[in-house]
Amino acid sequence: MSAENYIIQSPCDSHVWFDSLINCKWKRLISRERITSPSSLCDFMLKYTPWFCENDTFRCRKSVSKKFFRKVKAKADIEKFNFWPVTFDDTLRFLYENPILLNEIEFPLAIPPAGIHRMQYSKYWIGDFYSSDLIINVLQQGKIKLLPDQNILDLGCSSGSLLRVLNWYFPAINWKGCDTVKGSIDWASNNLKGIEFFHISQKPPMHVKESSIDGLIAVSVWSHHSSSAAKLWFKEVKRILKTGGWFLFTTHGLNSLFYNSKNLDKPIERWISIYEGLLQSRSVFEQVWMTADETGNDASDWGNLYVKPELIFEQLLEEFELLGYERGLNQKNQDVYLLKKK
Repeated sequence: MSAENYIIQSPCDSHVWFDSLINCKWKRLISRERITSPSSLCDFMLKYTPWFCENDTFRCRKSVSKKFFRKVKAKADIEKFNFWPVTFDDTLRFLYENPILLNEIEFPLAIPPAGIHRMQYSKYWIGDFYSSDLIINVLQQGKIKLLPDQNILDLGCSSGSLLRVLNWYFPAINWKGCDTVKGSIDWASNNLKGIEFFHISQKPPMHVKESSIDGLIAVSVWSHHSSSAAKLWFKEVKRILKTGGWFLFTTHGLNSLFYNSKNLDKPIERWISIYEGLLQSRSVFEQVWMTADETGNDASDWGNLYVKPELIFEQLLEEFELLGYERGLNQKNQDVYLLKKK
């Protein structure tokens, strides 16, 4: 990891860094004798920094998944089937057993094979309905309306899990998706019709015209950039968004440390070092891969970035209006931001 971008390195974990504008040293704030497990660290955070543990709840007013359920029910002849879905998970199972209904409601049948990246790997997967509900509701709360013929880009779309659902929900939008993983983009281009997919490099600029995008979505992308890469990509967002265009993205925030330390199996020293870094800095970068990630992309600026909202506001609010900030809203983990370009 280059010390150019990450000035202060944890003395206890060489894969944890924070950047600083002033000359300072990493302060060891946590007793390793006292904190010996992730659960004891979580107890410590609950007692001494409860704001690391709080998250906002998902206020569901509109639901893509409920509309999907209603469409399936309207097309199905209940008497022909031995089982009728009650919950949404039941619906997905039902559709796996009766895929002809997906054709009836004009929903894409294609499922990425092994080796093609996608974020959800549940047994009855057909698309990312959770994130679709999240996005539709956050936009509604920010008083953003989706209008026909708008150009909306999913930056970091992988193989189109989210876009296949959003395009079905609102086909009048010009949905676009891009990703650095060419195999995922190639698969999506060949299998998901009505969406424009294109491959991008890990560093901007993209082959997108200036001020041509009405809305930009980035779920769990800025959660993985290094702080320097995050700044470069924020600059690119500013370039391609129209005046009045919106930007909805998620990050690893304070709550993510609490959530991840409970749910991801890593050495306790890793979590303590990230926690110490966040107490002293506005962002902490965790090096996850040594040279390349699981897709083969360069990992020098790609890992896990934990960031406080004041850093986001400092970098964006001069040119953007804040429409929404929700702590830990995405999967009870990542913070969600919604901004509009001035």
